[in-house]
Amino acid sequence: MSYSADELMSCACCSNLRALARRCGMNTPFEPVALSYFKREKWCTIAKITRLLGTGEVILAIVWRNQSGTRHAVSLPPAALELAEKMGVKRFLLRDDRSHQMWEAPLSAFDERGWTGHDGERYLPLEALTPCAWQDWLYAERVVHLNEAPAEAVQAKQLLLWGAAR
Repeated sequence: MSYSADELMSCACCSNLRALARRCGMNTPFEPVALSYFKREKWCTIAKITRLLGTGEVILAIVWRNQSGTRHAVSLPPAALELAEKMGVKRFLLRDDRSHQMWEAPLSAFDERGWTGHDGERYLPLEALTPCAWQDWLYAERVVHLNEAPAEAVQAKQLLLWGAAR
């Protein structure tokens, strides 16, 4: 199931996670969400807001797969950072599943040590992250779309699918 960021943010603004849960049809005060952003002509899962197993701390997390462009910094659209902040997130975690390594930074590091790129995303240099102990988190089944796909992109995809069905 997916929600728009506006649906989540309208409830998150009141800082009442129970209201957020009710509005989104969630059974608990918080369920992890995958954050999806339309860029490069497709929906990309860019991060997740989830809970750490054991402590229950709500975090903003990225699983790093050494994508090109992430050798020196990680980036997130402002909407992801705003939603995380409104949901009470204080800490950002970057995890490399292949090497079983993990790094952390306060969410505020994106403002304190980061910069805004030409693409509008907020960048955080990898040197701003501190290695930390490996921690598991809850899997996110729900998706939040942080922006909308341009109408022409949706129409082109529909035409492609229609043509393929013939």
